[in-house]
Amino acid sequence: PGRDVVSRARVVGPAEEGHAYGGVAWRDGGHGSLAGHEPIVRLESSDDGGPWEPARRDGVVLDDPSTDTFVPPERRAVAVVFQDYLLFPNLAAIENVAFGLRRRKVRGDELRRRVTEALELVGLAGLERRKPRQLSGGQQQRVALARALVNHPGVLLLDEPLGALDLKLRKQMQLELKRIQREVGVTFLYVTHDLASARYLADDILVMYAGQIVEQGTHA
Repeated sequence: PGRDVVSRARVVGPAEEGHAYGGVAWRDGGHGSLAGHEPIVRLESSDDGGPWEPARRDGVVLDDPSTDTFVPPERRAVAVVFQDYLLFPNLAAIENVAFGLRRRKVRGDELRRRVTEALELVGLAGLERRKPRQLSGGQQQRVALARALVNHPGVLLLDEPLGALDLKLRKQMQLELKRIQREVGVTFLYVTHDLASARYLADDILVMYAGQIVEQGTHA
């Protein structure tokens, strides 16, 4: 089944399973690209009186102030990769990736298998014992990506994940992101201000302004 992708006061969907969507979010009032994620992630309850529709995923209501419904982000099958890697500086790459699984009480052989597979997927086999300060920017971004994917999310939101990298690394990581998305088959929502990146990485492009999707289509 497809997944409904929900934005402020507008529902776009159902989203095609395993698709890559590029959200081009124009800067509005200094909010930046996170404005593209805010209406979908709903990290906080939308009880501010704004023009919110109930947020749903696979038909399940996640956030609806009118019924006092709010499912905390940690209980949803959605993962986020930010521009700032947000790695734990005191933990090795393998422990950064394992952190979410440990919180979900995953232990033993399953924990080791899933973490190993995630690190191999992003090309970090052999570097798993290094701490963030011992890794390059591109490698740190791969750790953040592995940490998100190891939880087997249904939707992966990427907020300008390549913005902190230089041009050469950015091009390399674009190739890697496209390969990984095809391999794992997870629905990607890639939020960026760079239309060229969105065209390269996405199957469909959503143009957003002030939290609203104002245009949607393929880049062909």
